Amino acid sequence: MSNHPKRVLCIADIHGNKERLKKLLASEVYASVDHRVYLGDYLDGCDNDSIGTAELILKEAKRADVTLLRGNHERDQAAFLKQFMDHQAGKAAAPKAPKKKSRLDTLLQLHQFWNNTRDHAADGHDPFRTLVLAIINAYDASPYFVRIGKAFFAHGGYHPAMMRARSYHERTELVKGVYTCELREAEVPHVLLGIRLLRPAARYDGLRTAPKGYKVYVGHHYGRANRNTPWEESGITCLDTGCGKGADLPLTAAEIDATTGEVIALHTF
Repeated sequence: MSNHPKRVLCIADIHGNKERLKKLLASEVYASVDHRVYLGDYLDGCDNDSIGTAELILKEAKRADVTLLRGNHERDQAAFLKQFMDHQAGKAAAPKAPKKKSRLDTLLQLHQFWNNTRDHAADGHDPFRTLVLAIINAYDASPYFVRIGKAFFAHGGYHPAMMRARSYHERTELVKGVYTCELREAEVPHVLLGIRLLRPAARYDGLRTAPKGYKVYVGHHYGRANRNTPWEESGITCLDTGCGKGADLPLTAAEIDATTGEVIALHTF
């Protein structure tokens, strides 16, 4: 970004924890920074409010000073919901229900939301369809990564070569060529989402060393954190401390000076 904001708040994986998100939204630091970057994985918590979280996030997405990034949970839910809507229209087979409890919980909440609001569809207003389409459209409109000044943000995957191009389009095209000896082009988005891929040549975990002078911020890698504080290595900071994953763990956010890429302060909610 040219003329980039100086103070950026980078927000880790929320996973349906609406109450902690509300504390973040009401905080002084959220109001005072120049820009806000969400690292993805907004839905699919354990016994959390994915619907309420989605409604808050969709409202924030309308702001010019907010960037939503794609997470692997949004990818899976958007794919399910797209097939579900096509199935309702007679254009596709019914999608298979996910096996993971957190993903299934979100769909059960959506079903309950439909059950509670379906009477409104008769008067021309269908809250369920409106919400589902908003979730799908928000995912489709979100980038996999963004660079602001000396700070680079992605959900879980990264490669230093992404930093060489100036525009998002140039970086996207460059990313497609970065992994030609390791990954097929179609697999690159999976790497950016931090998903491990097993190929005959090597195993890739979506992380590389940050180039000198830059800082990289990701979420997704909860298992590598000590579950209460972010971890950092090789210029990469992971902010996913497990919010919404079945225990009372915090939602973390990093206040960043984009001019230097360095953390000004870490906040928990």
